[in-house]
Amino acid sequence: MVRRLEKRLNNCLRRRWNQQTYEESHKTQQDLKEWREREELMWQQRGRVEWLKCGDRNTKFFHARAHQRRKRNTITKLQSGNGKWVTEETEIGKALCDHFQNIMRSTL
Repeated sequence: MVRRLEKRLNNCLRRRWNQQTYEESHKTQQDLKEWREREELMWQQRGRVEWLKCGDRNTKFFHARAHQRRKRNTITKLQSGNGKWVTEETEIGKALCDHFQNIMRSTL
């Protein structure tokens, strides 16, 4: 469900902004936030079961889980507004800032 909502939001962000697009985007963002929270809760609950089995000491298990999460949450490349793929951390940050500044400018 999260992936489907992310795709819908991405499609909204690509379209020309008007009241309908704004409302659809806002609703999709709310739904996405709710589903991400549900998913996070599910993983927390699932993780607790594993922690009970494996313990929460400074173990190989703990480090593998932390590494896996860090890897999953890292943005390694991003397509900027002009269609160019960027891979450097500073370029990714600039592309994100530019994207959201453009959104904010177009809604004002």
